[in-house]
Amino acid sequence: MRIVGFEEWQRPTIIRNLASRGRFLIDESSGRVLRTELEIGRGFPPPNIVTMFKFDESLQLMVPSEMREAYGVATYSRYRRFTVRTDESIR
Repeated sequence: MRIVGFEEWQRPTIIRNLASRGRFLIDESSGRVLRTELEIGRGFPPPNIVTMFKFDESLQLMVPSEMREAYGVATYSRYRRFTVRTDESIR
């Protein structure tokens, strides 16, 4: 397992006007992100969001399975693949 951290120190920030920091827990052998942790702003304690990921067999990719923050827990299931098809012709 590899832990990669980050901290915003310059503007513009990803989340408007709130510098954030966090880390990614990555499986070194596959490169898959297993968990993310995000602290937003500089409050005490700073708002914190933790997201867990799992491999979905039908989609063949990592998907979020659970997100935790101060107000509760969100769980995710029934993942589906959506596609968009376009056609263009130039005369």
